[in-house]
Amino acid sequence: MDAEYLVNLISKLQKGVATAEEIRELELFYDQFDEKEGFLQYLDASQKTAYSERLFDQIYSYIEENKKLTTLKDKKRLFSWVGVAASLLLCIGVSLYFYTRTNDTNVIVQQKQTTVSKAQISLQDEPTLTLANGKKISLAEMGVGVLSDENGVLIRKTEDGTLVYDDKPGAPGEYALNLVEIPKGKRYQIHLPDGTKVWLNATSSLRYPSSFPNDKREVELVGEAYFEVAKNAEKPFTVRAAHQTIEVLGTHFNVKSYADEKSTGTALVEGSVKIVHDGRSVILKPGQQASTVDNKPNIAVTEVNMEHILAWKGGYFLFENVNIQYIMRHLARQYDIEVTYKGVIPNQRFGGAFQESATLEELLQYLESYGDIHFKREGRRVTVMK
Repeated sequence: MDAEYLVNLISKLQKGVATAEEIRELELFYDQFDEKEGFLQYLDASQKTAYSERLFDQIYSYIEENKKLTTLKDKKRLFSWVGVAASLLLCIGVSLYFYTRTNDTNVIVQQKQTTVSKAQISLQDEPTLTLANGKKISLAEMGVGVLSDENGVLIRKTEDGTLVYDDKPGAPGEYALNLVEIPKGKRYQIHLPDGTKVWLNATSSLRYPSSFPNDKREVELVGEAYFEVAKNAEKPFTVRAAHQTIEVLGTHFNVKSYADEKSTGTALVEGSVKIVHDGRSVILKPGQQASTVDNKPNIAVTEVNMEHILAWKGGYFLFENVNIQYIMRHLARQYDIEVTYKGVIPNQRFGGAFQESATLEELLQYLESYGDIHFKREGRRVTVMK
């Protein structure tokens, strides 16, 4: 599908003259996320602008035409479609995008195309590694090469900043727990001694042995991480989070378990995982997420948009139909701020996307532009009010 044909399809859909076959063709294009990224690199500046404008026109028209939806299923489909469009816009280079609903008759769509350097976000803390002997290493300050030779395991830092564990040939690795802590506004990647790859999101920590014992592989997570588990049928891999235990043999999945969130969610990308909570268990299929809450025995399994779940790995934040408290918890983790609330906060729902290289000031201004919410910033403290 070339650029001109794609823009023409979007235009026809927006005007309401697209055939059923053309609508299906466009839906298939939206579904093929990886292929879209490869496709968009061939668009010139004018084509990207046209594509962006068509998408925004279509988003607004689609919401306007469906703002009187009454069933939960239809509303979820609406927000899901808009989220897919937001993913496309981020591929093009639109770094800020919001839509909001206070009720079925109030819809606002806004955009801004901008490029903001990550260097504009000033954060003092850096990821740290704490060894079994208590020694703490700042991973940002350490150069490329071996950081430690601990109990028969070489711990080294690669040129791209990844932390890698290598068992020394013939050395009996002893069980020694390490801890990696990621501060606000940072992300980090680790290669565990069994070959498992872990991406840690901001304000997260992972506790794990420098060398896994013969019978199991077990780690403890606080925060959010994406795992690509190395296959080993004889040695199961277990992630322990606040309200879940995730058991796998070899698969790809995301776990979100922040202390300031009421629930823990595990989303499966490929393979199979077993979720255990309060004496109950479920087996997830790819594309599903299991959510659990402390003091409640149920495990809720839902279909999810994996592009949204994994957006953080690419430096994006995508969200659908969430309140301001949810957004501010994310901003607190990303921009190292303290959030307080003053007075009655409107029950307004938001959706949209932004690149995490955008400045906090830009994001707060965009949220304020909706008129019902205002912010007062004093240093690291941000007060939310009506």
